[in-house]
Amino acid sequence: MAACSLSVLVAGSIAIASQADAGDPAVEIKGFSFGPDKITVEVGGTVTWINEDPARHTVTSRDKVFSSGALGRGDSYSFTFTEPGTYDYYCEFHPSMRGTVVVTLARVGRPTILLPLEIHVKAGDDVRWILPGKRKLDPAVFGTPEQPIGFEQSIGVPLEAREKNETGTVYTTTLILTPFSDNFARVTGSLSLMARDVSAVDGFDTEDEIGFTATFTNPEGVEYKVVVKTAIPRGPDHPFFGGGATNHLMHGMTGIGTRLMPTQFVYLAFWELGDLFVNGKKVDTQRIVHVMLGEKVRDENYKLVFDKDVNHEATHLHLILPPVKGSPEGPIQSPVPTGFILPNGKQQPFLHIMFETIEKVETKPLR
Repeated sequence: MAACSLSVLVAGSIAIASQADAGDPAVEIKGFSFGPDKITVEVGGTVTWINEDPARHTVTSRDKVFSSGALGRGDSYSFTFTEPGTYDYYCEFHPSMRGTVVVTLARVGRPTILLPLEIHVKAGDDVRWILPGKRKLDPAVFGTPEQPIGFEQSIGVPLEAREKNETGTVYTTTLILTPFSDNFARVTGSLSLMARDVSAVDGFDTEDEIGFTATFTNPEGVEYKVVVKTAIPRGPDHPFFGGGATNHLMHGMTGIGTRLMPTQFVYLAFWELGDLFVNGKKVDTQRIVHVMLGEKVRDENYKLVFDKDVNHEATHLHLILPPVKGSPEGPIQSPVPTGFILPNGKQQPFLHIMFETIEKVETKPLR
């Protein structure tokens, strides 16, 4: 597979204006706060900030993707968002002032149709079971205690769930154990994957199709099987692209998926509902299953890396069953019944299986 360089998933245009254009969402800067402090727009939408404070403020995004410069009382600033994602910002003069803009794909009556692709994947025999552990926090994704970012409830890490160094100046790790640790055990397994990526955006009439079965053992040799049955056509917290996506940046800074995984180029990802079998017995249904074939995000010691160290020359495949399952009312919290007991006497509540060697990826357009 050809190597792919990682680019910044942000683009837009900026302008200083005397007042917000009609119909554009506006954020008031008043009382040393942004109001509303979280706003959602579609791709192509423009947000205007208006300073009503006597004090000077700025509207500055992470890594200075957009920055207003100093705004005096009565000044305003506009930015047009042309890429989906989550954009955290703050005031440079008053860093405790923070806000977020969530940019979603435009809604249409019917999913946009891609050039349909059919993808077949065959994995090798290097399979790993990820154990719970704390995740080191990348400052590029989570900021610093003085200027924190990446704290969205659904995909980020809340400030109270972060550990700091002794001086309180740097975030170190998550406070709790996560599925994104450096701890693992070698196991055995295989998979069969066929994906048809047809629809480009969320929609209940998606034409995306996934055929996926994975078999693997736990560190004690117990056999598991995951069988995917139904596409999830619309994401609750971020786009699912009709259930499947090809050639997309995800995780990390993008706002697509948990920020605990590094920003990476993903060749294929899907979100489905499936069944879980343990030793041949079906133990649960309607489990949320996320599979992702992407750039390699672990180093030679199998440590989960930060954004700057993602290996753009190699690939591996993730299979994740989070402690969440589907229901008629939407996703509900539900530990995965793994039956695998950890040293602390508790059952591991998730499955995160890594297929490290990808022997074959075949892609062909559908007629």
